[in-house]
Amino acid sequence: MPDFSKTYFYPRRSRVVWAFWAVVLLGIPFWYWTTYTYRATLPHEEMEAWEEWRPRQPSFPVHSQGSGKSHDQEGTGQSVMMRWAPTYQVLFSLMVEDPRERVYGWDIGTALDEWLSPFLRRLGHTSHLEITTQVQYFTTPLIQPYYQGQSNSTSEQAHSKEYWYYEEGQLPGLIDTTNWQLASTISQAPALHLLLFLPAKAHRPLHIHTHGGGILAETDAFLIPQWGGIVLHQLEENTSPQLSSTELEPVLSIFRSQLRDLLGVQPLKAPGLEGDAQIIIKEAGEEGITGWEEDRMLRMRMVETMRKAASTLGSLSRSVQSLEHMPVQDAIRYRVEEALEWMHKACDASEEGRVAEAFQASSKAFVLSEEAFFDKDMVAMLYFPDEHKYAVYMPLFIPIAVPLLLALVQEIKWWKESRSGRGDRDTSKAKVE
Repeated sequence: MPDFSKTYFYPRRSRVVWAFWAVVLLGIPFWYWTTYTYRATLPHEEMEAWEEWRPRQPSFPVHSQGSGKSHDQEGTGQSVMMRWAPTYQVLFSLMVEDPRERVYGWDIGTALDEWLSPFLRRLGHTSHLEITTQVQYFTTPLIQPYYQGQSNSTSEQAHSKEYWYYEEGQLPGLIDTTNWQLASTISQAPALHLLLFLPAKAHRPLHIHTHGGGILAETDAFLIPQWGGIVLHQLEENTSPQLSSTELEPVLSIFRSQLRDLLGVQPLKAPGLEGDAQIIIKEAGEEGITGWEEDRMLRMRMVETMRKAASTLGSLSRSVQSLEHMPVQDAIRYRVEEALEWMHKACDASEEGRVAEAFQASSKAFVLSEEAFFDKDMVAMLYFPDEHKYAVYMPLFIPIAVPLLLALVQEIKWWKESRSGRGDRDTSKAKVE
């Protein structure tokens, strides 16, 4: 009888093995096509070159008499000023510590229209301001005030010998961020908090002590850098339950001053000049900002947005070049190219003295650069290194690859044996015994 086991087993096994390998080889191009990462071409050299951009310094510094310092070297208040954003949410809050004495409210809508609207409209040239108001009750501070039995201040503003006070260094710790509902759920824009705090009767009058022990009775307000401001309001016994717009006028005047600091409106100081020459700076008036102050704010914000746009584009370029698997869609390239175009326009407008146009162009460049860098597809790949790919593919491919490779080795070994005549299989003739 002929031995058909080896005669027919090896060719059949070979067809099965080569069929598996054919599927694998045909599937590799399909797998590559489905997992291919499209990367649009970005102008990397120009993006990184903008990081070297610096604003030009004026060649005509004005020196104050006797100081020897240039007027443009004064403090800029960068630590207080909010980071520029296209939109801010301005939240006016009435915080009543103990409403059991009287249910308080405030005519904030009328007061804003009468006392703050002109100022807010002028600031609207740089950012959109979303105005929100609220009233909260039982807003107990985290830190209780100290009691002063007899005033040791010589200030004429101290109207009472007995009062309560906070030390100046304690002020940032008064806010109870857990129980005071100050977080915004309406908008994702940065929030500016302006709080009018009504202390309980047991803690009135409430003042602020400076480090030297004096009383800040003129304002009784303080500013928290890059967050907002708080005004301590001293209620009288015969105060109406509803604070009228007239009563809120001095409060809104303080809020306006705090908004100036938070949004980068810096006062101009006239330097002393030799001889009879004088520089008289016009006061802000009811608008709360002069033309010179607005011009200075626009220039400062233009420099800020240009620097941040250049830094963002440079970081984006380095990230794309270092992470080869990061997808770069055409939309990203369009945003980058448009941002670079707006940056050129900002520089041209600035050199020609068109400050408002320069700021508008630089702000658009900043927004586009942020949108390009924080694109959802690109941000996701920043946290998906190559090691994650190995962790995904190895459990899938190794169990399949090992049997296929062993079968391929056996087939090659058998093929060599059959070619040398030492194989057990004879495909040309079957021997019949």
